[in-house]
Amino acid sequence: MWRSGTAAATGVGTGAAAHVMLGGSLPGVLGFLPALVLTTLLGAMLLRKRSTVGIAATALSGQWMFHELAVLGSPYAAQGHTHHSEAVWEPTILSELPMTLGHLVAAVVTGVAIVLAERIRRLSLTLTTLMTHAVHRLVSLPTQPAVFLPEAPTIHTLFVPDRAREIYRLTGHTLRAPPLSAH
Repeated sequence: MWRSGTAAATGVGTGAAAHVMLGGSLPGVLGFLPALVLTTLLGAMLLRKRSTVGIAATALSGQWMFHELAVLGSPYAAQGHTHHSEAVWEPTILSELPMTLGHLVAAVVTGVAIVLAERIRRLSLTLTTLMTHAVHRLVSLPTQPAVFLPEAPTIHTLFVPDRAREIYRLTGHTLRAPPLSAH
């Protein structure tokens, strides 16, 4: 169900993008939701096995269902893009051709993107499994007991030179005679 939902959401999403880029109007929730639900159900039937054809069919059906069901939530019909009856459909067949080709191209791109995403997902799962086994093998290696070194002896010094006294002695202040008033 996860695969069919992902394929359906990607197909309907790219269908919406292609629909708007090619001159169609952006529908409301009623344009997205039926196409998403129907494509997810169709994808659940088509994607029982890992098949590229099933993914492509789900993406293409998402494109088509969005295109056909978008009028349910559209605020207005785009110019040259009406869905009323067969009489209206015939004069606008030439304006529908770019929209149809755009949806087909978007469906192919969507199918390729879904297949690549699924391969990347499988590769990441394989890599995760390999890394888990490597870490488990590394952690479960037998280790030697830690060697405890005796405590380092503390060194006690009897004389620490006083820097202030050394500086005072080197400046020559101790070589001066007492003041004259002291005599």
